Amino acid sequence: MQPGDGGWGFVLGAQGYKSLWSHSDLYGQGLYLFNPENTNGVPSFRSQPGQGVISVTDQYLFRTGISQSMPKLHNLAFSFGVRAEGVPVRDLIGGSDGFRRPGSIISIDPGVMYNFRKTVLSVNGPWALYRNRPPSVPELENGTKNGDAFFADYTVIVMLSHHF
Repeated sequence: MQPGDGGWGFVLGAQGYKSLWSHSDLYGQGLYLFNPENTNGVPSFRSQPGQGVISVTDQYLFRTGISQSMPKLHNLAFSFGVRAEGVPVRDLIGGSDGFRRPGSIISIDPGVMYNFRKTVLSVNGPWALYRNRPPSVPELENGTKNGDAFFADYTVIVMLSHHF
């Protein structure tokens, strides 16, 4: 695996919270990374037609769930939700040529958060329920077989944030 895709893009995101009952909140978050660039010119070393260079892909993440603070355990909260993320077959802006592994994954998303003054430590452990690897644009155009894909069974996400 390699960080980044060599392209420039922009993110559109939103998040919201709604109090439900005592110490419980409904949360939602959505992010979409738009990468208008088609390919990055880096060879993929793949021999399939149309997959000779790396595609610069859009990506998305959507989460929703419920968080519950523990009044007797000050500053501690638990969350449980659903998370969907992936790489689309076609970008919303720009071309979708080159080598990419489109796919989506839907996970249950349990988490724990600890708040200390202006700092929050959160740990989430998304656990995969559904995985899908559709054909990419070159695979569709050339009638080639779906390529390979890698989906983790679970992930551990640790986040530390501080409010200044």
